[in-house]
Amino acid sequence: MKEPKLRDCKALFLDIDGTIVGASGEMSAKVKTALEKTIHSGRIIVLATGRSLAHTRKLVEELAIGGYGILLNGGMIVDWDTGEIVRSCLIDLIEAQNAVRICHEHDLAPVWFGMNEEVDSVWTDRKRMHWRKYESDNAYRMIYLEDLTCSLQIEPASLAAFGTEREIKSLADAWATAFADAMNVTAAPTDFYR
Repeated sequence: MKEPKLRDCKALFLDIDGTIVGASGEMSAKVKTALEKTIHSGRIIVLATGRSLAHTRKLVEELAIGGYGILLNGGMIVDWDTGEIVRSCLIDLIEAQNAVRICHEHDLAPVWFGMNEEVDSVWTDRKRMHWRKYESDNAYRMIYLEDLTCSLQIEPASLAAFGTEREIKSLADAWATAFADAMNVTAAPTDFYR
């Protein structure tokens, strides 16, 4: 089988944090130049990220990228050229509330991402301590409720928690067991929030 060459590619799928944006939250000049060349070559850029729509839109506007975004860990697909949400996949409310309970049982604070197009907000509660760096970097958009298991009555597009590698692995295993086919569960590094 012949190996495809970059010139044969019609679309380029890119992660944001840790790939095109460094730990400082900035994009290097080299990466920016490479992206601009890719855009001018006619290839479609697809940003695939755990970020929300409002949070990703800032980067898209800065780079003047068209194409698509796969956001909230697959919870939403957006067409940047039209602004249309092409697809959304929400987590069932009861299952999401159960996932929050499991998060609390693992002594981690849940972060609940919704589908609001204009508001870059995340919902959480104060039942557990937050990963300090995440909370300080995101204080401007965090909305604190008494208890997410009963306070929030809308289906989320994504749920997350931040902690040590061991804590996150344990939570991911518990979620994967509890929600085998109902949710995709991923344990990812939290280096950006240390």
